[in-house]
Order: sequence, then structure tokens, then C-alpha cells
Amino acid sequence: ADANSAVEALFEDLDKAAKAGQHKKALKIVEQLLVVDRTDEDAHRAKVAALMQLAEWQPALDAIKAANLNNVLVFEQAYCMYRMERLDEGLALLKPLLDYGANTPEAGSQEVVQPALELAAQLHYRQGRSQECIQVYDRLFQQYKADSLQLKSNVLAAYVAAGLSREIPDLMAAMKVSPKDGYEVGYNKACGLLDAGDWSAAETELRMALKRGRETLFEEDYAEAEVDEELAPLSVQLAYALGRQGRGPEAQELYDKVLRGKQEMSDEATRAVAVNNSFADCGRIDGAAANRKTVGGAAKKLEALMADSNKPGSTSLTPGLEARLSGGQKRLLTLNRALTYILSGRVEPARELAAQVARLEAAQPVSAAIAPHLLPLLQAALLVKDGKGAEADELLNAWAAKHSGQSLEPQLARAQLSLEGGQPGAAAAALTAAVSGGSGGAGLLATRVALMQQVGDSAGAEVLLEEALAASRKAGGAGAAMTTWCLGALVSLKLRGGRANEALATYGQLQAAGGGGSAQASALLARLLRAVATTPGAPALASLAKGLPSLEPELRALDLDKLEGAATTGRGSPTDDVPGSSKRAHEAMDTVAEAGPKGKAVRERGPRKKAKRHKRLPKGYNPALPGGGMPPPDPERWLPKWQRSDFKKKKLKSSAREKGAIKGSQGAGKVDMSLDRTTADAGKASGSAKPVLPAKPTKKKRK
Repeated sequence: ADANSAVEALFEDLDKAAKAGQHKKALKIVEQLLVVDRTDEDAHRAKVAALMQLAEWQPALDAIKAANLNNVLVFEQAYCMYRMERLDEGLALLKPLLDYGANTPEAGSQEVVQPALELAAQLHYRQGRSQECIQVYDRLFQQYKADSLQLKSNVLAAYVAAGLSREIPDLMAAMKVSPKDGYEVGYNKACGLLDAGDWSAAETELRMALKRGRETLFEEDYAEAEVDEELAPLSVQLAYALGRQGRGPEAQELYDKVLRGKQEMSDEATRAVAVNNSFADCGRIDGAAANRKTVGGAAKKLEALMADSNKPGSTSLTPGLEARLSGGQKRLLTLNRALTYILSGRVEPARELAAQVARLEAAQPVSAAIAPHLLPLLQAALLVKDGKGAEADELLNAWAAKHSGQSLEPQLARAQLSLEGGQPGAAAAALTAAVSGGSGGAGLLATRVALMQQVGDSAGAEVLLEEALAASRKAGGAGAAMTTWCLGALVSLKLRGGRANEALATYGQLQAAGGGGSAQASALLARLLRAVATTPGAPALASLAKGLPSLEPELRALDLDKLEGAATTGRGSPTDDVPGSSKRAHEAMDTVAEAGPKGKAVRERGPRKKAKRHKRLPKGYNPALPGGGMPPPDPERWLPKWQRSDFKKKKLKSSAREKGAIKGSQGAGKVDMSLDRTTADAGKASGSAKPVLPAKPTKKKRK
């Protein structure tokens, strides 16, 4: 009876400790219970639960095995596997439960199968198998009528990961859920908008989700610091949306707020994403000396995410990041760290990282959603660093040929290499291949036209503009800006070819398209007037002159009386303040003969002829090449010499170093002659001078 009462008392203490969240104390109580009875299944279950609450996953598995509860605590074993990143083993353990639920759809199986289905969905999501994850969630909703807000939010996340972001509005309508139901739903909807490239709408959703999140968490008595940490993922995604819209300073301000908060962020995954995106959006990703500090700081921050920062060539991250980040996110962190190494001159660690990522991708190819072109770009950059530009071009060309739908970035890199090598024709060909392998924008079109004109292929440039014009007209209102730009470029191209009449007809199309009032159209009209005026058989200029800006404002500012006096007055006259007048203009008008000192006429002075200076070009300058074929100017030329990276402080000359130097043993240098008693006055030396003794301490008299 005493033993039973002691066991009951221990179980009561165990219950109190568990409810109070004192899991270490609960574990000690369990050990006392097991001392009394090693076969008590309830005590073993309590021990497993306490270990799992303390995140002791492997000890929890060992406790299950020691208690011979492998067939009983299946879900607990699978969850431990999930937290230890042993995902395949976790799914294998859950398979009997999932099969049981499929064969036993009655309500009695819901308590066992529904948690297993939720865990299976998370395991599939962590493995990157989003389609299987969505199928499991469909089974949960259809078979067990699951209706929790958390599950609906997870379904939205699975759709985003599967690349089905455009289906999210219909999915939310089918599940009868909206961002007003919770800030997590708004966050996942915003992630879908980011995946679809709708940056502005994503920014709006994230700001609303942040507002709702703060209101909700403050109502739940969260502290300010806790609210900031809980909503840090939303702030990081908002910074990403701002960066995609070209608002870099605003994005950097948010990244700094997250990374430099009052307390260190406990969520390693959010901190890793913020560090990576902050470097990618900083706008200073190059090897210039002015940006070395930024690149070096980014490299240190990315190294802090590694399991061992003393091994820069390693791809292993901290255990928390290995468990939280997907394979694509880990790959991007590694590639960006390699990029920082290249920019900071640490080529060997970058080469090691590129080789390791290549081995991983050979074993398991990456999907198109996580930028597979980044690895060949990194490998090409390493080859260029070694002076192997031709091999880099071959590497990029071979990769683009295998991945025709994703070849835009590699072909752009090939074009850049060709331009740096002075081959504009090869650059134009690479850009043509880039457009055939992906979508090309207005900037790409303008670059292709400029390169074709540079190599003398004006006919090809005109054909290219005509094709782009036809496509923009087909797009309707969405392509209005492209239409006006193409027409203006065609007018300019035809004027260069001396076809004034054709240029005039194209300019009429530009006016009809609504582009006649722009600054580009005014400049084209001025060129067109000059060309038409010198072309025989051209139409009258009166109709064209109507499009020129009025001179009435300028004419109103003129003073006619001063202009009339300018023809007869000399230099320094009151006409100096006439608008448009100048010293040289006065000299040109001053043709009146003046009388010399002896009555002789002085020869009339005409306008001064400006001496022509011969332009001196650098040696080896070739105007046919970009930049004249000369090396690019030093980016540090505007900095003072002492701030440049190649500045070396001048060494002192030997004579300057020896000046004032003390040679010989100690004491052989400068001596204070006032301390030499041999130079003292003789009369004073023979006197009865006594040394000053220190004062003796006074003795107190005894009373």
C-alpha cells in the first residue's frame, strides 16, 4: 500500500511538472518511477514525451527501443526522424498508418491517421516533393474534413512551393479563406504573388499582414521584441519585394532592422535568408575597390551560417539551417558565398565550392524553379579569373544548348565576354540566341539594334525593329510604349541611311501612335527637317514646321533697342546684357574703321578665327572598337592617391632615417647638462651646502 501511494504521488508530481512546462523535472520524476517499476508502460511513454519536449530526438528513439514500444509509438518515432532530417525513414515508418487510414476510412481511425497525414505532408514538403504534399492535404480535406486555419495556410505554402502560385486565388475561394482570417494566410498569399512576379501587389499584402500580425500578437500579450521576431519572416519578404522594384535603400533598411535588432534572432532560417538577400540586393556586387568592404562583410556573414567557419570550402551549414532550409535554398547560399570569394580575390575556396555543387547537381539535378543557370555562370567566372575567356564562352554555349528554355542569362554573359574581347558581332549573335531561348525586353532589343549598327548591319537592325513593331502592335495597349520607341528608332535609322522620304512616312506613323509630343520626337523632327530641306523633290516644310516648339517665349525676352545698338557699339557697351549676346558676337559685329594716332586709317577688324587644334588620340586607339579598343579606365581615378588600393607609402631615405637617431650604448646620446655637478659654480661648490633630507615623521606625545 505504501509503494502504491508513493507511485501515485510521483505521478501527481509528474502531472504538475508537465503542465508547468518543467520537462527536466518531469524527466527526473520518470526515472524515479522506473526505479520502482521498470515495466510501467505509462512511465516509459512519459519519458519519451519529456525527451521530445526537450528536443532530445535520438535519446527519445533510444527510449522507445529500450521499452520495446516500436510498434506502439510509431508516430513519435516518425516525428523524431522528421526533426533529425531522416525524412525517408520517417515516411517509411508512417506508411502502415497511412495504409490503415486508407483501408479503414471510418471515423474511429481519424484520431490515429489524421496526425500521421499531417506529418507525412510536412515530410513531403521538406523533401521538395510538393505535388505529393498537395495530394496528402487533399486527402485530409476530403476524407477527414479537416478545417483548421493552420492546415489551410500550409496548403497555400505547398502550392507556392509547387510553382502553382497562379492557382492560389481560386484555391482560397474554394477553401473559403482570406487574408483577414490570419496574418499567416496573408503571408502565404504574398509569397504566391512574389513567385508570380507581382511585386507591387505582394508589397501591399505583406504590409497588411504585418499590420494584422502586430495587432494579433499584442492582443496575446507578446512583448515588442517577441512581436518583431515573430514577424521577421514577413519583414524579410517585404524587403525582397522592395528590392525587386528597384527600391534598394528601403530594402536595406528593413534587412538591417531584422539583422541588427536589440536581441539576436533565434530563427536561423530567417536570418540566413536576410543575410543572403541583403547581399544580393545591396547593388554593390562587383570587384571594385570601393565595394571590397561590403563584399568582405557579406562573406563573413555567410560564413557564420556554416557548421565550421574555418573551412571556407565546406558546404555544411549549422544543424538548425540543415533542418529548416530546402535543398534549393542551401544551394543558393553556397553559390552566393562562392561569389563573395571570387569578388574578394579568394579563388581557391570558390573553386572548391563550385566543384562540390557540381557533384551534388550531377547526383540530383535541380529544378528550373531554383535558377540552374547560376552554377555555369560561377564556373565561367572562375575561368575568366584564370584568363580562359574562350573556355568560359564554350562552357556557357554548351550549357545554353542543353537548356534552350533557360539560356537567357548564360547568353547575356557570352555577349559581355564578346564585347570585352572587342567582338561586337559575336555579342550580337549571342543576344539573338538569348532572345530565341527566352523572353527579351526593350533593353535587350535596343542593345541588339546598337550592336547591329556598330557592325554595319543596318538592314538587319531595320528588320529586327519591324518585327518588334509588329509584335507590339499586336499586343495593343500593353505595347504602346514599345511601339513608339520602335517607330522612333526606325526614323533615326532611315535618316542615317539617307532615306528622308521613308523617314518622313515613318514619322507620320509615330505621330499617329501618339508619340509626337515627346522629347525624342522633337529631336527626330529637327533632324528630319534638315534632311528633307536638302532632299530634291521633298514635300513642303510648312507642314513639318508646325510640330516644332514655338519661339515666342524666347522672342519676348529679347530687347530690340539693345539689339539695334549692338550693331554700332563697341566692346563694353550696354548691349552686353542682351540675351544671347557674347563677347565674341560683339567682336564679330565691330567692323567700323577707327582713326590711328596720326590720322591713318586702321584696317577693319573682322571676326577672329578660332585656331584648330589637332586631336591627339592615345596610341593604339581604334574608333571601330568599343571604347576605342583601349583598356577600361581606372575606376579609382577620382580618388586621392593615398586612398587607392595600389597606393604604397613612400619609404624614408637612409639619410632621413639616420637623422636624429641615437647610436651607441644607452646613455651615450643626449645628456641633460644641468644635472652635471662638475659644471656648477666653484663658489657654490666649496660652500657648506647640505643635501635636503626627507622630512621625518612626527611623533605623537603620550598623554
